[in-house]
Amino acid sequence: MAKFNSYKKYIKQKDVVSGIIRKNICEADTGVVIGHKILAFDKKSVDTGVFVKVFTSDLSWLLLSTSGLKLLHYIFENLKINSDTVNLKTNDIMKIYKYKSRSSIYSGIKELESMQIVSKKEDSIYYINPDYFFKGDRSKL
Repeated sequence: MAKFNSYKKYIKQKDVVSGIIRKNICEADTGVVIGHKILAFDKKSVDTGVFVKVFTSDLSWLLLSTSGLKLLHYIFENLKINSDTVNLKTNDIMKIYKYKSRSSIYSGIKELESMQIVSKKEDSIYYINPDYFFKGDRSKL
């Protein structure tokens, strides 16, 4: 069986600050000190791919209907980093998933609400339950 390697296209090199070298920086003509530190950089491999953390304490959402799973996919794609809200734009969802009517979207939303995966905040804005998944660091909520 072959090992999966397609993720490697998202691995990039990035300059990161590895330390501070404390040195006086002087003007060439006068010798006057104009600065005191220089940042030292190293190259580091970072994953630039978009991802969502999925927490395994409750995986009941794996049993969602097709409508529920499509909405969950939409949420994964549209959730902002370190945010616990998402805008469920019905027009976008209809185009992306080729729905003919909004009824499938609304039944998917009701299913996600009944499983406490999302809850309505206002209009088309919903809270996501960070116990199930999150994009970023939950400690920054």
